[in-house]
Amino acid sequence: LPHAAHLYVEGDLQRPDGELVSLGITYAPLLDNSGRMTDIIANVRDMTRFREAEEIKSTFTSVISHELKTPVALIKGYASTLRRQDARWDEETLKDSLGVIEEEADRLTELIDNLLDASRLQAGQLQLKMTDVRLDRLAARTVDKFRTQTEQHVFQVDFADDFPVVQADEERLGQVLNNLLSNAIKYSPEGGQ
Repeated sequence: LPHAAHLYVEGDLQRPDGELVSLGITYAPLLDNSGRMTDIIANVRDMTRFREAEEIKSTFTSVISHELKTPVALIKGYASTLRRQDARWDEETLKDSLGVIEEEADRLTELIDNLLDASRLQAGQLQLKMTDVRLDRLAARTVDKFRTQTEQHVFQVDFADDFPVVQADEERLGQVLNNLLSNAIKYSPEGGQ
């Protein structure tokens, strides 16, 4: 009934196997014709998946915010430095600085594209462009790109000579390989193979 008080609570319930289940419970009184409460109705909903999705969303937002700040800060720093009126930059310094600005702008574009892809994926609108892909060649090209970003890491591409052509979205596979190699470098600062 509209005038009846409802109570909503959320909490965790521990199952006999030890696993926690997040619940949302709405309590509502059941009134008779004279308005006296005769019973209480409890509507129980499992909120576990909702909470997990909220956690993932929060983590994703935090990571993306951090990832976006880095290239923006580098672009701003290099651009501000190059604009200084009290300094004269030689050709090589200019070239190197503009190269960093260009690389970081590309990185920013890639991050934005990833965000758009994630949004399309969530909406069920991400289209895959399936083609024949030589995974061995794609891996070799990706590794070549990352070799210029580190001197502490040794990359080895090892595919069988008769490795088959696969049906896949080459751009998406490229993103996966980029992420794997980027993480490998980032999380092994001492270097390695």
